[in-house]
This record gives sequence, C-alpha cells and structure tokens, in this order.
Amino acid sequence: MRKVYCLILVLLVMGCARLGEGETAVPTTPTPQPSATNSPQPPATPTVTQTAVPSPSATLPPTATPQPTLIPTPESPAWILQPTPTVLPITTPAASSDGYQLQDWDEAKAMEFIQLAGSYAENVQPVIDTLANQNEVYADAQSIVEMAIYEALLRFPETVSREWLEWQLAYSQAIQGKPEATALVVELLEAGFADGRYTLDNLNDSLRPHRFAIQTGDYKPYPLEATNLFGGGETNDLRLITTLRYPNSPQSDGALIAVSRENPPHITPITSNWSQGFGGFSQIWLRDLTNDNQPELLIDWDISSGGVACHMLSILHGQGGEFKNLGSALPCRSGWSMGSTDERGYFTVEAEDTLIGMGAAAVHEKYAWNGTAFELKTSSSPLPDNPDAYSANYYKDFYDPLSELRLLEEVEANWTDEWREVVGPNYLDALHFRQAMLNFSLGEPETAINMLRQVATKPTDPITPTISLAAQAFLDSYSTPLDLYMACTNSLLVLKNALNGYEPDGSMRDAEVRLKSWGLGQYNLTLCDPETAFEQVVDAWNESDAWKQTAVPDLFLQSGVKPSVLMPLDLDQDGDTDWLGSIEVVQPETSPFTLHKLIALISTDEGLIPLSIDETGNNPPDPFPLDTILLSNYEPPVHVLFFSYRPRIVAIETKNGEPFLREWLSYAYWPDFLDYQILNDSTNTKFIVRVEPGIWLKAYSEIVYQWNPDTQDFELLEKRADNSLGIPLDEAIAQAEALLLQEGKFEAAIPMLTAVLAELRAQDELTWAIPRPLYLLGLAYELSGDETNAVDAYWTLWQTFPETPYALLAQAKLELKP
Repeated sequence: MRKVYCLILVLLVMGCARLGEGETAVPTTPTPQPSATNSPQPPATPTVTQTAVPSPSATLPPTATPQPTLIPTPESPAWILQPTPTVLPITTPAASSDGYQLQDWDEAKAMEFIQLAGSYAENVQPVIDTLANQNEVYADAQSIVEMAIYEALLRFPETVSREWLEWQLAYSQAIQGKPEATALVVELLEAGFADGRYTLDNLNDSLRPHRFAIQTGDYKPYPLEATNLFGGGETNDLRLITTLRYPNSPQSDGALIAVSRENPPHITPITSNWSQGFGGFSQIWLRDLTNDNQPELLIDWDISSGGVACHMLSILHGQGGEFKNLGSALPCRSGWSMGSTDERGYFTVEAEDTLIGMGAAAVHEKYAWNGTAFELKTSSSPLPDNPDAYSANYYKDFYDPLSELRLLEEVEANWTDEWREVVGPNYLDALHFRQAMLNFSLGEPETAINMLRQVATKPTDPITPTISLAAQAFLDSYSTPLDLYMACTNSLLVLKNALNGYEPDGSMRDAEVRLKSWGLGQYNLTLCDPETAFEQVVDAWNESDAWKQTAVPDLFLQSGVKPSVLMPLDLDQDGDTDWLGSIEVVQPETSPFTLHKLIALISTDEGLIPLSIDETGNNPPDPFPLDTILLSNYEPPVHVLFFSYRPRIVAIETKNGEPFLREWLSYAYWPDFLDYQILNDSTNTKFIVRVEPGIWLKAYSEIVYQWNPDTQDFELLEKRADNSLGIPLDEAIAQAEALLLQEGKFEAAIPMLTAVLAELRAQDELTWAIPRPLYLLGLAYELSGDETNAVDAYWTLWQTFPETPYALLAQAKLELKP
C-alpha cells in the first residue's frame, strides 16, 4: 500500500514517529528560536473540501497549477493566502533548463510559497479513502510545508511573522508525528507567557488559531493540579496539548506538559505521542505509589491501530526534571482503571481485556503496588455471553485450563446445526478432543480417556473420520502421563499424513479446506499442543522423582521424545547441570515442513523447569552454536544462540524463587541475516549484526547495538551501509536536511545530497525517492549562491517528476528568462 502512495505522491517523510510510540523524553533537535515579538497572528488555515489527485497513469491531461489567491485580512499580513486546490501532475517545463532562471525571492514570495505547499497538503487525498490512509497521506504531505517554512525562517529570520511561522512549523511536525514538535511548542508557549500574551486562563483560546488545543472532557481528567511532582514542593498544572486538524475536534494524542505557578510560568514537558487519531492519552491519574510524598503519574496509553483495543499503563516518577517509567513490565490490555488501596495501604490498578464483538471481558486483573512495581494479585476470566465457535477460538488464550473447559462446554450447549456449514461437520469431535486435553491438564486422566474413546468410536461424521482416527492414535500411544507428548505428536501426525495425501501439489488452499472440514483451521480448534504436552511430561518426571534417578537423555527416550539437540550446560551458572534441547512440534497445516521448539531445562531443588525459547525450523544443528558472555552490571551469564537464521540473546533470571527467561532484541527485524559478532570487554559490549543489504531506502549492511549497564539493555548505536556514505540513505537524507534547513550549512549539504542521488539513480527500485533530495539539492545550491546548478536541479525535478509535490515547489522557484 505504501508503494502506491509513493507512486502517486512520492512523499518521503524523515523521522516520522508512527502509531503507538509514546516518547518519554523530548529530543533536542535544533529548532528555530521563538520570538517574543507580538507579531500579527494569521488565522489557522481553514479546512477545505478535498480534491482527488490523479495518478500518473490517469488519462486526464495535465492541468496547470492553480495559483493561490491573495486575500489580505486585517488580522494577517498581506501575503497570507487562502488555500487553493492543487492538481497533479503539473505541466512540464516549456523550455530547457537554459531557458529558466531563479525567481527573485523576497519575504512575500516566501509566504506565498508556504501557502502553495499548504494548499497541496490540505487538498491531497489518498487513493483508498479510509481514515487511516487519510491520516497517513495528510501527514506525509505536511513534509513539504515544513520544508517551505524552514526555508522562510532561514532567509528571513527577522520577519514580523516569525512566531506565526514557528507555530505552523510545530503543527506540521506534530501532524507528521515528530517529537521535536513538543520542544518547539514549549518554547513558543514560554515566550508567550514571558511577555504576558498567554496565561493559563486564555491558553486554549491562544492555541486554537495555530491549530492546537488543550484537551478537555469529562472522560479525560484534564487539567490536573500536581503538587510536588518533581520533588521540590512546587505546584504545577498539567495540560495536554493536542492538534486541531478539524474545527472543534481535538485529538487524544499530543504532549503532556507541567506548567508551574511562577510568574511567568515555566513549562516542563513530561511525555508526548503525536499519533494523529490512532491511540493517545486515555486516562491520567496522580498517586503517591512510593510513599515519599512525591506523586507518580499513571498514564493509560491507547496504542490501538484501528483494530482490537490495546492500552499500556505507564508509571512516571519525576527525577531532576525527567521521568522514569516504573510500569514497563505491565501487559497490554483493553483498558485500565484506578483501584483502591489494599490491606497494606498500597494502591491497586485494574485491567480488562475485551475482544471486539465478543461480549463480556475475557479477563479482569488486579495489580497491587509492592513498593517497586505493580504485581498481579488476582485474575478472573468471566465467560462471554452465549459463546460460539468463534469466541471459543478467540478467548481460549486468555483462560486457564478450567475456564477454557467451561467455555467449550458452553459452546457445545449453544451448538446449532447451522454452525456445521461454518466450522465443519467434525467440529464437535475436535471440541471433545480439546476437552480431553484440558482434562489431562487438570489431573483428570480417566475423564480425558473416556472422552477420547467416544471420539474414536462414535465420530460425529463417520464419512470423514479423521479426528476419530487421531483420537485412536492418541489412545494407542498413551499408558501413563509420561506418554502425553508422544501421544499428542502421534495424533497430530494422523492429520499431517492426511493432509499430505489430500494435497499432492502442496496447495495450502486445499489444506485449509480440509482442516475446516475437520473442525480445525484458522477460526476453530487445535487438538493438542506438543509443547504443552512436553511440559506436562516434565511435571510427571518431577512428581515421580524420575528426574533424580534417571539421566535426562534417558528420560527423553522413555517418554518418546526424540530431540535433535540435547546439550548439558550450566545455563544459570549455579553449579548444577541444565540442558538445552529441542522437541519436534508437529503442525499439520505446515505440511510438509517440520518445526522444532528450543527449550531450556533448568535444574532446581524441586525438579526440572522447562523454559521455552523459540521455534528452530527444520533439524537444528547438534552441537548447537552458542556464545556465553558476561555483561557489566548484570550478574547472570548471557547466552547468544544461533538458530532459524538469526541469533537469540537470552539469560536465566530468578523471580520469587522461580527461573524465567530474559530475552533481548527478540523483536528486532534483521532482513536477510548473515552473521553476528560480539565485541566484549570488562566495560563495553557491542553486538554487531550483519545482513545482506537490500534495495530499499533504509537498507543497511550492519547494525550495531551497545550494552547499557544502567538500563540493562542492548541499545541501537548505529547502522552501517555498503554505499559511498557508509550509512542508510534515509539517514543520509535526514542529516543533509538538518545541515541545510536547521543549521544553515548549505555547502556542507551539497556533497551529501549529490552522493545520495547517485546511489538512488543507480538502483531503479529507488527512483521513486529521488524528488525530495533533488529538491533539497536545488535549495542548497540556491542558498549557497550557485544559480546555474540550482536551476538545473529544480528544472530536472520539474521535468522528470511532474506528479510529485516537490515538482510543484520546484516550478514555483523558476521563471522563463526574458
């Protein structure tokens, strides 16, 4: 979808903070300094009817760019223009580049230029007109407005409209999701407070002309009064500043600030998230969790992306003007609420998880503060109203075995024949099989065996008895709980073999149809899980003391587990032998592929504790590639395991006497991974990942992470690329743009932009990204006084990419020679 936008708009947005990124620190990106001058305040650009933008392949003839109409108003300088719809593609140049010259550029022309960019941004429409696409395309279009404003501020720093320009710049950055918008808004507000134009009472009215607003509402407790938030005894008023893209409709995202009661007030930014309509601040509470008379901020973040609701709870504790998040370990839930205090006087929070369209909440949890963090105290899982097969599939992951068993019983009680067409004729057999597995988990093996015998001997649909055959395979393999893994695997192999026979051409569509006919598939049940069955086998080893009397490899053999890897290691360095092994995880729908699960078995006084690491794909190597390192300010040894074409960084930690797995960089995306390197000494550890460089703007060949002993985390240090610049092209463009537009180093930006364009032109797949750096190159030449090269860059952009907004800007810079 993104590529479609690029073909139409060719909009490259640098540093855009996307949905759900809640920044807790405000970057110090250089921004123009606000002026305290009481300059005229132009009205906010009005929202106009959007005009569709034809694609490059449209049959409509090119239309000349409409010129904005000059409409002076008493409240604005004479050069502030009203938006006029812009039609792309624009007409191509009427002469060669030799026939053009740069237009004379005065302040009025700069303001007209900003209005031209704003006209385009306000009228652009996405190809697919959904809210998500509207927001994204509108945000991308604001990048040319930002560029035009930066140029005006560079050329005319003493303009009487400087403050208005800075407000428009802040709005453009906020719409793009850039965190630097927060710093600029804070500086502008403090300048207004300093000269008396802004007060807490008129703040909202002062912001609205600049398309910002103070968020209020009965369901959001703003504004808040906070005493001793920073530990100095002062009182601050908390305000949430948000964008006002549509009249009288503030977003729920934005920047949360603390405004002091001084005269003039001082502003401290707390946290921000400019996500533009998807996610944002949901609730805010002030509670003294740490009992030190300094309250913490509890923020319920809505990080949804238009689908299932997902809320994170941040707990911010002020330290020297900055905030530390004490709630990073809390899960994502549908919503949070503030509870009361418990018997120890500690505060509690409560969470619910509700799946859209599925009735009641799937889980209700209560967390109590233990002095340093919130810990789970109680959890309940009410059954949904009138559950059906779909709700059984969606809700099962939320429930313990007993709750899931009751859920399936309710599903069976609500069964109607019309569901046979939806979930398959064998659904009830699959449901009974799943119920049997849950009974094994609950320590009811006799009940489980009886249910499986019923499935095996009296199938719901005798014509396609695959599930009954799987049940019989389970019964033939099971004698004691030590056989659970082997029995589960053999039953799944029946399905796998049936799929292999049904789809000789490997068609996944055929497999999906077949799975559905068995009551399985995407929206239905799974019979059993080999990993869960293996964990139950380990429990049986522990309960029978077999783990004390029999070597672990022999335990595997006796239980029918055939690991492709089983290595004795002291993973937690406590002196006892642990094991790193793999088990086969049969997944019929992945036929003919075989998956293995890598599992660590940690030795304790009570027995073996299995910790699941990850899937390893087909036949992991033995011995298993493993590096062990010691990190600064972190006690357990850290293991780097290599499998499934990427490394995993893990360690064994202990919490409440129980071992658990700690992972780093588990969600990092490394396309076409090649290898890794560890550079380690007593004070500094770097983890370098090498990848096959792709053909895309953010392509890199190496990514370097550095261990931070204070946060005990691997943090991104740099990316390296195999090109003439040594860094990814998107970073190079961003650096050149900062040199040009923010630092005013025009000559320094030219060689970097020239190198970027050479790299882009060398790869056909990246020509879509040329317009923005090409415009920046023209501007760098222009501002450095090289008119010949500036005209050539602008003309080339206009001639070659007439369907892009950058051609619109380039055209406005040129005029025919007399």
